[in-house]
Amino acid sequence: MVQAALITGLLVLGHASTSHAQLTFTLSPSSSVFAPGDTIALTGTLTLSAAVTESYDLLGTSANITGSAITGLTVDDSNFASNLPFSLAPGGTYTNSINVIAGSNASLGVYSLSYQVEGQGTTTATSASGVGTAQLTVNAANVSAPEPSSLALLIPMMGTIGIIFRRNRVGAS
Repeated sequence: MVQAALITGLLVLGHASTSHAQLTFTLSPSSSVFAPGDTIALTGTLTLSAAVTESYDLLGTSANITGSAITGLTVDDSNFASNLPFSLAPGGTYTNSINVIAGSNASLGVYSLSYQVEGQGTTTATSASGVGTAQLTVNAANVSAPEPSSLALLIPMMGTIGIIFRRNRVGAS
């Protein structure tokens, strides 16, 4: 687990990915809304190009969150990394979840999550890595407001209750 920052709010994830030796890693979804105490399951997808002539051993992962005043955010990649090390054949794909856990003490702000998967060729020992990035935006807690139609019903109802109480008070005197 990687400790870092945040949360009550909007998680906007960039669909960015990078590729080395035709090893590509992406993070999704593109956006999610969550509050403190919630867990968002991101999907990490790793793909080895079919044009590559050898399998790649996937050896490890790392996560990094950058931004100012980082507190309250945890990245839990235990699901994604549970099968490492393993070998990915040409044209192969591996997908699993990477959880972002929002703490109750999360800081508001904009952060960047970078998640990297390391590997090397089984024949040539050529190193490769795939990096997925995500932008994390933390907003204040979502506060629900009544819909205008609810208010339109509430105002006359309160007036009716007021009239009834006034009549009861006047009649009791």
